[in-house]
Amino acid sequence: MKILIIGGGISGLSAAYHLQKTKASAQIYLIEKEKRLGGKIETLHQDGYIIETGPESLVSYKPAAINLCQELGLSSEIIPSIPENRKTFFFLKGNLIPFPEGIFSAFQAPFFRTVKTLAQTPLLSPLGKLRIGLEPFIPPRQEDDDEAAGSFFSRRLGREFFNHLIAPFLSGIYGGDTENLSMKSVLPTFYAAEKKYGSLLKAILANKNKKSSSQQIPPFVSLKNGLGSLIDKLVKSLQKNRIDLGKSVVAVKNLPGGYQVLLENGERVESEILIIATPVQKTADILKDLDPEASKLLSEIPSSSASVVTLGFDQNDLSTLSNSYGFLISPEEKFPFLACTMSSNKWEGRAPEGKFIMRFYANTILDDPEKSTNEFLKQLPFFSKIKKKPELFLVHSHPNVMPEYRVSHEKKMEQIQRALTRHPGLFLAGNAYQGIGISDCILSGVKAAEKAVTT
Repeated sequence: MKILIIGGGISGLSAAYHLQKTKASAQIYLIEKEKRLGGKIETLHQDGYIIETGPESLVSYKPAAINLCQELGLSSEIIPSIPENRKTFFFLKGNLIPFPEGIFSAFQAPFFRTVKTLAQTPLLSPLGKLRIGLEPFIPPRQEDDDEAAGSFFSRRLGREFFNHLIAPFLSGIYGGDTENLSMKSVLPTFYAAEKKYGSLLKAILANKNKKSSSQQIPPFVSLKNGLGSLIDKLVKSLQKNRIDLGKSVVAVKNLPGGYQVLLENGERVESEILIIATPVQKTADILKDLDPEASKLLSEIPSSSASVVTLGFDQNDLSTLSNSYGFLISPEEKFPFLACTMSSNKWEGRAPEGKFIMRFYANTILDDPEKSTNEFLKQLPFFSKIKKKPELFLVHSHPNVMPEYRVSHEKKMEQIQRALTRHPGLFLAGNAYQGIGISDCILSGVKAAEKAVTT
């Protein structure tokens, strides 16, 4: 069996790894357009700093990534976030306000702790808190179709709740348009809670005796030497397979019993099985000639860009945020960044002794990142002690890498799947379909590989 994988990010690598385990006789060929593997996962080591150019953590409640690390011999490298610094701020109207914990784990947290957290937060006005108290009396929506996140939370808990507590988190994860994200695809637990209990507060009350999962295992973990260690191990495990870098695919066409793939350099590759694990807009382009309908559906999944600005400073310059993970930024502030992570506070060993490292996130490509960063630092009063220029300054931009799961995303996935049934042996993997996190991508690659070997 000849299997061609297009795309050498974590999804494509996971597909190749699973195929190698389950179909030893298969001839696996992986093509990646960049000169390196790993996609947006990359770790740099510079002057004693450990720098993540893309994502920096794995979520523990989705075990695929942790399980893969363990399988590859990285168990001893898995590190939890530093618990004593587990505090996050929200920057609103020129002030740093502690962000209430447990909003997205409310159904696993004790009821009265959740209520107390919401009652005490200064992020909500008295009227905003009163509006939450009315939530059990809001009748549930009767329709079974999907709903936009902005509409759902405004309807159930008030607009202020969405703007100050929900939108900033969603923006940090998905970028772009948080207003129209799909409840069914992005926050299915909240969607299901209303359907089952008729009220979110009633759902929390019904689960009041459950212990928070955060008491058992940290919600986020990383690797001692950065997430690049996972890519290194995966690549090493695939050495016996053919992997070509710096080659870009432009089109696919049907052949009897398989597919022919046309590369940008004019080369043609034939394969019985084809797994496409490229960003969704690239996948749409590749399939344009083979299946115009599937290509159109894929192109309709919007994607936003992202930039990561990494700064390194002397520890003595750190002020208010010395014991926190960082802060989220209200969209009302009109700053070029969405959030900041104090990586040295979150993970052990990210900076040399006496130094600290921080990462700013933007959901766009920064035209002038140095100017944007300097303006931002000057406007934040809690950074007043930082008067020197950073000794470390790196910018990494990622165009169109964050798919936005808009309303009816689930229905679109069904339409895409129906279109692909016309092409036996063709499978898709990546972050545009069933989840955008690292674990989601790993699982996506594994599922594509499982379908491939049963074809």
